[in-house]
Amino acid sequence: MNNPLWNPTPEFIKNSNIHKFKNHINYKYESTINTYSELHKWSLDNLSDFWEEIWNLSDIKYSKKY
Repeated sequence: MNNPLWNPTPEFIKNSNIHKFKNHINYKYESTINTYSELHKWSLDNLSDFWEEIWNLSDIKYSKKY
């Protein structure tokens, strides 16, 4: 199975939430994350920052901090 069934268009990627999140992280933390693997590594290396950003950007309502 070498041929993907579907490839997203550049426009689709640009409008995806994960792409927006990656750009936000790059801007706020002055990083240069380009791939999902890099973003995943950053999330593991910066666990509390990751969850803080997820909560804030997702507008999650909560009664206690993450």
